[in-house]
Order: sequence, then C-alpha cells, then structure tokens
Amino acid sequence: LAGAMTFLVPLYLQMVLKRSSLETAISLIPHQAAVAVSAVWIVSRFQAWSPRQIDFYGFLAVAVGLIGLAFVVRNEWGRPPVILMLTIIGLGQGAL
Repeated sequence: LAGAMTFLVPLYLQMVLKRSSLETAISLIPHQAAVAVSAVWIVSRFQAWSPRQIDFYGFLAVAVGLIGLAFVVRNEWGRPPVILMLTIIGLGQGAL
C-alpha cells in the first residue's frame, strides 16, 4: 500500500493530470507530513497500546482514508476533502 502511495499516485498526477514534478511534490506534502508525524508520535504510545491496537487503528485509518479518497477525488488534488483523506491515509501508514 505504501508503494502505491509513493509510486502510483505521483505517476497518476504527472501522467494523467499533466502536473509537473514540483506540483506533484507539493500535492503530496500533506500525506508525507502525516506519515512523519504519525511515525514519530506512535513510538511514544508503545507502552500504552499493544501492537495489535496500533495495527488495528493504523489499518482502520488507511481504509477510511482510501474509501473517502475514492469518493472525493475529482482531478483537483488541492481540494480540502482530498487533502484531508491523504492526511488520514498518512496518519495510518505512519502508525504501521
């Protein structure tokens, strides 16, 4: 799944939507920032949560984000709902 987000989404943005590399990178900043923040934050939760809980909520966030993204994406990757869904996916991926 992480491979799809880091390879296929930029490929879609560049080939289908004809975005430049810079525009593609800027479009994916919310996702990458959420991955980084979540990965750092989840380390502090290892004592309080079991690995099973972390995995469950991580996969749940990714699933919710992907389902939401399927409904809100419309060739405009700068819209707030798309940015929100990419951020939710990133939070889940960072936890995993």
